[in-house]
Amino acid sequence: MMSTFEHEIGLKLLYRNRGGVIPTKKCLDILPSIRQLVEQNEMCDKLVETISEQP
Repeated sequence: MMSTFEHEIGLKLLYRNRGGVIPTKKCLDILPSIRQLVEQNEMCDKLVETISEQP
């Protein structure tokens, strides 16, 4: 999933090795925006659920 995302945006976000993964500087730079997108998506989902429950 992450490698597909990296390919789509054209940035290497994680260094991968046998010990795990380490975020790149570019990843750390973009992370706040990604967190905002996720939060806004969750808010939108909740709003849609609330609206769809109304008569």
